[in-house]
Amino acid sequence: MDDERVYRDKRITEQDGELTVLDKDEQPVTLDLATVAFINPEPWRLGEGYKWFGEINAALESERGNSDSDELDVDLESIWRSLEDRFTIRGLVELDRNNGDKTKDAWKVRNKYDRFSKEDPDNYFGYQLFFEYDKFADLDLRTATGPYIGRQFFENDILNMHAEVGIVYVDEQFDVAEDSDFWGSNWEVRLTSGIIPQFELYLNNDGVLNLNDTADSLVNTTFGIRFPLIYGLQAAAEAKWEYDGGAAEDVDDTDETYNLKLGYKW
Repeated sequence: MDDERVYRDKRITEQDGELTVLDKDEQPVTLDLATVAFINPEPWRLGEGYKWFGEINAALESERGNSDSDELDVDLESIWRSLEDRFTIRGLVELDRNNGDKTKDAWKVRNKYDRFSKEDPDNYFGYQLFFEYDKFADLDLRTATGPYIGRQFFENDILNMHAEVGIVYVDEQFDVAEDSDFWGSNWEVRLTSGIIPQFELYLNNDGVLNLNDTADSLVNTTFGIRFPLIYGLQAAAEAKWEYDGGAAEDVDDTDETYNLKLGYKW
């Protein structure tokens, strides 16, 4: 129930928006349907351990002919969720070759920890540590770390959405350009919707606003649609836009990527 009471192993009947269940003394209790939080909840929602879920996806392209090119993108998300906290690991690797020469070599790793409020379980605070490397953007290593606050607006099969805002310290090491560091304000919005049967829409947006120079900011947006195949396999089509206002000279500050991916979800 929304007041955290739990009725176990009881026969339930519903009529005119009301539920009737048996209490511990086998006496019928009538409840307003609006007060029911979950029916048959997963164990973690009752404070019993963690739920582990995630996905791994790959997009591979190989072309032979007038030019020989190979492209490989792999992304991973792994989440451990309990009633009180959540651990998240996300990773991305991009490797491209053209006529035997490497044309893209980049990776990202984000580690996050969220702690949910006991007073309002939808609110949480957290801490993140982020690493990024991009050889052809002259980025030897970008490190970002800092705290944030967030809210889990929805968390069900039809709609899952959270939003976060925080403060982050960013340190950028370049091969050629001058190294830099700054304080920024970061945000993250992640939304998935299963409103279309057999399909899942998703929208991810995150970034860092440089508090010293707003033009030198980072914005990443991904929009896609995925659908299940068999035995946990899934396919997806997505579009991704990445903006790096602090890109080194002679490096484009915007990247656009369109992928067809095959993956596994657990």
